[in-house]
Amino acid sequence: MSLDLNNARRIATEVVEATHSSLRVVGAATAEGGSNYTEIILSVANCHAEPCRLSIGVERAVSEADFREAVGEQVRRHIRDHESAAR
Repeated sequence: MSLDLNNARRIATEVVEATHSSLRVVGAATAEGGSNYTEIILSVANCHAEPCRLSIGVERAVSEADFREAVGEQVRRHIRDHESAAR
């Protein structure tokens, strides 16, 4: 079973909002042809230095719990990488 794109975006929004208050989901897209791979586009609030948008890629052919974990891990990884680059 695969999550549909609307549910993937809703879940990603919930995870992102709970993970980091400065990030917002602004879009979700999938490749043509029925792929289960989905790009989640994020915007950084009050961003003053590029990159102010980023994307994470996740598979939708997983359970909701696994999808939540995959989104959360990628957001946490981005935050960790960004913070270490800023030092």
